[in-house]
Amino acid sequence: MPKIVPSEELDRIEKLIAQYPEGIGAKDIAEQLDFEIKGRTLQRRLATLIAEQRIVSEGDGRALKYKITRASQGRGVLPIDDENWQNLDEVYIPVSPEGEEIKSFIRQPRTQRAPVSYRPDFLGQYYPNNTPLFTSRFTRTIACLGPVAG
Repeated sequence: MPKIVPSEELDRIEKLIAQYPEGIGAKDIAEQLDFEIKGRTLQRRLATLIAEQRIVSEGDGRALKYKITRASQGRGVLPIDDENWQNLDEVYIPVSPEGEEIKSFIRQPRTQRAPVSYRPDFLGQYYPNNTPLFTSRFTRTIACLGPVAG
């Protein structure tokens, strides 16, 4: 049975690689990691990161270097600090200030969000295929978007 690799170990390797936009070799990675790792084990961890498309390798033999795959607006690698590291998985899509507020709310743990309940009177008045679920304003907005495929 294969050993389960701790995700924090992969994250630490990826974080180290992200500090080198030009790439870094496996030997340098092993020397700079803040934990002890054998050469073959490191190669397996790097292969896992490549398979997960978190890093890429360039070159071959002794010239082989590893680079992070996430780029920020085409300007190269994100500067890695605690705030950016949490959002490294995200694809950059510009959003409005209201959208940023919603994203930060959604990222909160569920225990920190205010509980919201449903409205029993709303549900009690709805009859499938008989009562409209959405307001006419909403349906007009959807109609403007064009026909629904299906």
